[in-house]
Amino acid sequence: GWKEEIVSVDPLIVVLHGFATPSECRRVEEIIGQCHDRPAGMCRKQHIAPHDDALTNGPSRNSTAFVLEHRGEMEPVVDELLRRVHLAARQPITFGEAVQVAEYGPGGFHQFHHDDLRRRATFLLYLRDVEEGDGGETIFPLVRRAGGPE
Repeated sequence: GWKEEIVSVDPLIVVLHGFATPSECRRVEEIIGQCHDRPAGMCRKQHIAPHDDALTNGPSRNSTAFVLEHRGEMEPVVDELLRRVHLAARQPITFGEAVQVAEYGPGGFHQFHHDDLRRRATFLLYLRDVEEGDGGETIFPLVRRAGGPE
């Protein structure tokens, strides 16, 4: 199983240590590699180039994203991860959306934003670590942590 760490109660942010196994993460990366080669079947590729955002007065995002459609079963590893995601989020699987996978290469980013307000929960799964200082941070600017700035 995984270990829950509550980061914030309002908004609720929980880190699930050990949620996905290294082999599950590798399999998802293999699927995304296949999506790069042939974006068809369950993969729909979306290159999201930098574009101006009225909120930030600058580019809001630069990444490559894939949407994995899940009309029925997709792939055993992805299906099992989705089952656990919904269990952890305490949401029926029927409330789920298509799986979105984003890749941020060198210089890639996604500026401050909020998810669609109709979305009951957002689940982030990081497939690999990056070296300290090489990016990869997810920042929740409105969260106050014990011992953090007031």
